[in-house]
Amino acid sequence: MIEQDVLDYIKEHGIRQRPHKYETFMNIAREFEKQSSCLRNQFGTIIVTSDLTKILSIGYNGQYKNGPNHCQSLAQGQCRCVHSEANAIIKYPYGMCNDAIMFVTGNPCVACSALIINAGIKTVIYDREYTSDNFEGLNLLKGVNLDIKKLSEVINSK
Repeated sequence: MIEQDVLDYIKEHGIRQRPHKYETFMNIAREFEKQSSCLRNQFGTIIVTSDLTKILSIGYNGQYKNGPNHCQSLAQGQCRCVHSEANAIIKYPYGMCNDAIMFVTGNPCVACSALIINAGIKTVIYDREYTSDNFEGLNLLKGVNLDIKKLSEVINSK
């Protein structure tokens, strides 16, 4: 039974509105995005269990381990940064989790999409659109029936 003081509080202030769990996980990916050393684009990625109880891996785009803490070129595709999705997949405990969900701050490129498919990740939630590859990555993921959603579409469909 709910105590009267709780009922009074709810009546006065309303029920506490919590953010959608996907939004919470995307906020974590956004924090890792801040670690990116890429000068052109910053992305962050986390991979979580399908029940949303454990973070399995994190990634952000940047140079190779112990490499320079900046891009080697400003030309697209020439900066030598490892993409955030690839960095997360490298650390992902492949085979130990079914139906993992990837949260990435920008939709994956075609190369990262191939890695996502091969890693067995079942769902990708992305925040903003990365248009440099004309959505080839998104089209690849959709073509293999991987569950891919833009965060704003999930949040606005509540």
